Amino acid sequence: MILDVKLLCSVDYQISASKLRTESSYKSPLTNEKWRNFSFAIEILLKNATLEFRVRYKGNLTGVIEAEYKETFLRDEFGAAM
Repeated sequence: MILDVKLLCSVDYQISASKLRTESSYKSPLTNEKWRNFSFAIEILLKNATLEFRVRYKGNLTGVIEAEYKETFLRDEFGAAM
């Protein structure tokens, strides 16, 4: 199987440390360092001229970023991307 992967855009995003500090912590038995486990969801909406990134933490929308495509895509006579 051959995959043709193309970079559409690049976005940096951060979740506030104050939100992450609300998670319970534990100490590693090997290193005695303090750790927190957390997870978040990223949704990507492909729009005509932009991509919209949505970040959810604990089911709540914590951020939305809209980014332009890195390049314009050519279309054939039927409107399909080439």
